[in-house]
Amino acid sequence: MSITPNALRNKRKNELKEIASDLGLNTKGLRSELEERIRIHLESSDSIKTEEDKRADAATSKSPRRSFRKTTITNSRVKTRIPSPPNGDRPSSDEDNQSVSSESESKQDVIITQTTSELDISETINLQGLQNDSVFNNAHGSLLQLRKNISNSKTFCKAVTCLEFLVFLYCAIEWNIKIASIPNPFLDQEESNSFEVHGPDVFILVEWHRFWRPLISFIFYLLLLPLGFSYIFNFEPQRHLYSPLTFSVAQYAIFMVSISNFDWADDVRDFIPDNLIYMGAGTGAIFALYESILAI
Repeated sequence: MSITPNALRNKRKNELKEIASDLGLNTKGLRSELEERIRIHLESSDSIKTEEDKRADAATSKSPRRSFRKTTITNSRVKTRIPSPPNGDRPSSDEDNQSVSSESESKQDVIITQTTSELDISETINLQGLQNDSVFNNAHGSLLQLRKNISNSKTFCKAVTCLEFLVFLYCAIEWNIKIASIPNPFLDQEESNSFEVHGPDVFILVEWHRFWRPLISFIFYLLLLPLGFSYIFNFEPQRHLYSPLTFSVAQYAIFMVSISNFDWADDVRDFIPDNLIYMGAGTGAIFALYESILAI
């Protein structure tokens, strides 16, 4: 099965699952996750194949030529070292056998040493290249996974909920306790010649109606209750814990229905603006719906 990384864009999610199962990869996740997982696997396998081809070419093409040059030099040296007989006759058969054996031994020695040295060099270079490629692929894969974890509807709903909680704390806790006064010699007016540093009024933590009742209402009605609805009515099978789409819709509906019928909504509205809740829940629902359509 020959698959190119560019051909994965035209594949459907079911086809990508079949390809991932054939390659021995994990078949869970969104379509973009499957496509990126298959692409990384194909690129790593292509790089390994190219490195193996280069190693084979280096072992077959470079070593015989250098060994042939070495053997020709050693043959000429061996031939010059053989002394000629004083009477001009040919040497005996024993001397011929010794010269031939010495030539063959020198050829074998030169060829073996040359090929092993070249193979060692090529292997070290290729192994270093593979290690560098694996480190780069791991770093690149971790960055892509981090980007996917950040830029999704689940993370967006968490960020909006944290923003609403911080706005609630900022509006509920008053900063009216004077801690210090820093004089400013550059101002001439006596009334404003110093800067006053104020701290949070921690005594509000002991008041039930001004702090704890609005906080508990916010946590129960705008966090726990939508979370329970999203866990029970989960319309996204790939979400195991909760559905951001159901969470955003439930939060929007609960606040809109309770705003004129229940007292807890008025308590929360004293510290959190209505537009922040509506905008966060509506944007989260649109984002989750768009992500669900892409995952089909």
